[in-house]
Amino acid sequence: MIKRTLLLVSAFLMIASPVICADVGVKTMVLPFTVNSMEDLSQLGSQIPNQIKTRLKQDGAIIVEPSISSDGVAAAIKSGVPAIRALGVESGADWIIWGSITWIGQSFSMDMKLMESKGSARPEVYFNQGDGIEGLSGALQKISSSAGLKMFQWKTVAKVMVEGNNRIEADAIKRIIKTKAGDVYSKKNVTNDIRAIYKMGYFDDIQAEQEETSKGIVLKYKVKEKQTIRLIRVKGIDAFDAKEIIDELTISTGSILNIFKVQSNMKIIEELYKGKNYHNVEVSYIVNPLDHNQADLEFIINEGAKVKINEIKFIGNNDFDKGDLLDVMQTNEKGWFSWITSSGELNMEDLERDTQRLKAFYHNNGYVDAAVSEPELDFQEKSINITIKINEGQKYKVGTISIEGDFEVDAAAMNLTKDINSETLLEKLTISEEEFFNGEILRKDVLRLTDLFSDIGFAHSKIYPRTNKDTEKLIVDIVYVITKGSVVYFEKIIITGNTRTRDKVIRRMLPVVEQGRYSGTGLKRGVRYLRRLEYFEDIKVDTPKGSADDKMILKLDVEEKQTGSFTFGGGYSTSEKAFVGVEAIERNFLGRGQTLGVKAEVGGTTTRYSLSFTEPWLFDIPFSAGGDIYNVLTEYDYYDKEANGIGIRLAYPIFRDTQLSFSHYYEVNTTSNISSVATNTYSERNSDVNIFSVALKYDSRNDWFQPTDGGNALAAIEYAGPVGDQGYTRFTTETGWYFPLYWDVIGFTHAKAAYIYRNEGGELPDYKLFRIGGMNSLRGFKKRDLLPRNEYGLTVGGSKYVHFNNELQYPLFKDKGVYLIAFYDAGDLYGDGETWFDTLRHSAGYGFRWKSPVGPIRIECGHILDPEEGESNSGKWEFSMGGAF
Repeated sequence: MIKRTLLLVSAFLMIASPVICADVGVKTMVLPFTVNSMEDLSQLGSQIPNQIKTRLKQDGAIIVEPSISSDGVAAAIKSGVPAIRALGVESGADWIIWGSITWIGQSFSMDMKLMESKGSARPEVYFNQGDGIEGLSGALQKISSSAGLKMFQWKTVAKVMVEGNNRIEADAIKRIIKTKAGDVYSKKNVTNDIRAIYKMGYFDDIQAEQEETSKGIVLKYKVKEKQTIRLIRVKGIDAFDAKEIIDELTISTGSILNIFKVQSNMKIIEELYKGKNYHNVEVSYIVNPLDHNQADLEFIINEGAKVKINEIKFIGNNDFDKGDLLDVMQTNEKGWFSWITSSGELNMEDLERDTQRLKAFYHNNGYVDAAVSEPELDFQEKSINITIKINEGQKYKVGTISIEGDFEVDAAAMNLTKDINSETLLEKLTISEEEFFNGEILRKDVLRLTDLFSDIGFAHSKIYPRTNKDTEKLIVDIVYVITKGSVVYFEKIIITGNTRTRDKVIRRMLPVVEQGRYSGTGLKRGVRYLRRLEYFEDIKVDTPKGSADDKMILKLDVEEKQTGSFTFGGGYSTSEKAFVGVEAIERNFLGRGQTLGVKAEVGGTTTRYSLSFTEPWLFDIPFSAGGDIYNVLTEYDYYDKEANGIGIRLAYPIFRDTQLSFSHYYEVNTTSNISSVATNTYSERNSDVNIFSVALKYDSRNDWFQPTDGGNALAAIEYAGPVGDQGYTRFTTETGWYFPLYWDVIGFTHAKAAYIYRNEGGELPDYKLFRIGGMNSLRGFKKRDLLPRNEYGLTVGGSKYVHFNNELQYPLFKDKGVYLIAFYDAGDLYGDGETWFDTLRHSAGYGFRWKSPVGPIRIECGHILDPEEGESNSGKWEFSMGGAF
């Protein structure tokens, strides 16, 4: 009980009390308190006086100690007031404090006596009582405050007022002020209050005034509010719109005018300009005061000249020339077309990454110890010069290659074609084929081994290469350390977010299944397949641990997007002239993954109506089936042809990214409006045909509309007959590949060839023959430019053709889908009696492509490189809306 009480009292004595600024020079002597208790609480006799002394010192009093021993003090207290007063005079004290505390159980009563040493006035007695520590705290606080009013002649605060505020409410300021009505007035507390009001950030000046009244001090806090910003202007700008700059600022109209924030926003503006290579920009500001404590803020900008990189200089590059190193970097020097392209622009993030690219380049060429310094930038008035220092070090060859760790897998146990051991793993590595050490090859080998183990279920395999340099022999020995871990199975596949698309439509695209072994490649491929469906805005994948260490849960959270569209519009192309069209298509019909579409288009030479339906997973297997009904009216040079048809389509994937398809169409063709000059060649008649076709298609493009990698290929045979008027066989082959080059440039190469011949006993009408030229084959040529002529001198279709297309695609505005195109085309169309490659026509040109909100737009100009008589090489502009070939 004693210890508990002492702890409680000590805790109370730690409570912070208001600090009162007393008049310096008040000397006070505090004597021990008498403790009356059934328990031994004698320590309180000194603890309470010690805390009183501490608080008096904080209040500015001078504590004096008794001039006699503790026994003498005890005797003086026992003797009474005269002895205590004499002791105070002898010790040099102005005031004397002593008292007693009585404890009965958890209750107490406390009295404190305060007496002036000089004079004959009787002591002031302050009494209070209570229960427990809470009561003791309040009792001592009241007694101390009352004694302070007497001893220090403290004055109480009668009222707290706020003046000078217009926008900021007085109550908001008073909540910050700690001094309240009824408190003892303290200069120190008032000072703290002023500091607290300043911290609100709304005021330029704060003063405190005191007015003494009969009821106490009336305390007035007079504030002067900071100006508020009425308007923000930006002057001297050309590279930005004012709104672009203002939107980036951290201050706004209506906010407090804070000079420090204004200066920080000047830095923001400077960084914006430096991001556009205005590195000599200067920003200042003007504050225009207004009535009602408002002001207009103007940022004055001197943009300076836009500077680009004039030279990138390398120091220390002995084995690689400047061109080799510049090819590695994203940052480049200003070129001839820098006014169009971004060449020569400085992007600090790119430049920082370039140092890593250069370092990786050296490491990939055997220079294991190569070091690349931070680029040194020299900003001139109209240009930037960059210096990069390189320490190449020695070139290392590949030494011994070995494998360590837990990596063996029994083929029979895992249903594999052969065991996995050090021999089979070493066969997978390509670093062994390198003469010199290559960090990139090493990284790819690690990924290759990781994928190998991942694809047979070892989801948590760990593989890292350990390299050991021999600085004398200049070789690097490589050890692949492998810990394959345990086989992991998909315990569950949980799909969320698909409110419309059925679960099975998503699950059937995944090469992984519940209770099946984990496959990293299979999971990535499944997500790629889902994205290519174009049903989802976003797909989030998570693979948390399952109910055991060898279990994994696959969570797919999809965000669906609109898969139905209705389009009405029109346009103009060089092939169709003006055209209008309407199309309604649903690519995820009833959430089953089916496609239903109807389309109507009326153009200058072609009118087309069609209805189509496709079921991509017939019988719940990846067997695609669909049907089409169509009517197409086409105007040729000497006649019109109308085709009415109906058909079915079937397709099945036989390899990854490879599909075998079959189709059968029945078509009735009608020729009419025969030109008078062509009556010897054509006649008005109806002709029906059964068309059977088989095609093998490959497609690994990473995007349907704007590929940057991958390719597609086609081999197809079309047979017309044996029932019907027409009889022919057509062969078509095509391939196209996309590959990334430097500086975001995409290379594209494409080739296509076709051949058709008439079957015995069947007809091969002119409209089934080939016509090439224009945007999708040989740009710069019109279709009629390449047509052969018959014995009557009329242009007719060709029986075979070949064309090659090569492009460089550069993103002018990548986020907007705007690309600059440069191309070279070659090919020709051949009639009967002509052989392949008898002639080849050539063209080259340039253009723009834009994936606009209304559809892909192509604008291209082709120049004939080998014009014949009557042809011009001045260039032919062509325009179209639609997909590229």
